Amino acid sequence: LKQGSIQEIGEVHEVTAAYLATGQTQEAELDLENFQPRKGSGLMRFKKAMVLNNKGEACQNFSIGDDVVIGFEVIKSGNVEQANLCVKIITSDGLSLISMVNSDGKCDFVDIKEREELFLTIKDVRLYPGSYFLTFLVSDSMGVDLYDSVEMCLMFNILDGGKLTKRTLPR
Repeated sequence: LKQGSIQEIGEVHEVTAAYLATGQTQEAELDLENFQPRKGSGLMRFKKAMVLNNKGEACQNFSIGDDVVIGFEVIKSGNVEQANLCVKIITSDGLSLISMVNSDGKCDFVDIKEREELFLTIKDVRLYPGSYFLTFLVSDSMGVDLYDSVEMCLMFNILDGGKLTKRTLPR
């Protein structure tokens, strides 16, 4: 509903995804310079984010079994030597499904330059068909001081079909 009018009719997961996507970008690359809302002290800020295929091309649609590459650029404006980075994948129902922190992969984020461009590859993605949103967070190395957070700023889709599925998967 929007101002008393029905905006979307369909399956629950489709209507929920459309609602959550309201105001969100339909692009695979996004300039986050002026993205709102965001939280944090601003000692570090996300400048851009992107979803890429395994060829390095901006892409929003993937099949089960594809590689999904999530890239982002972060800049620092203060004296930050170490930080924690977090990328969250959120379902179209608003459920936080995956929360990946650099320390999970034993990847320390130290000796930080003024500008860092990082890429995270999810090999052989096995997510159920649907829409997924990305949230990015950066904090101090203890996770106490939040420097920046951009929530549900990008979206990607897992489609039916591909090399691993031959039938439609019901939700």
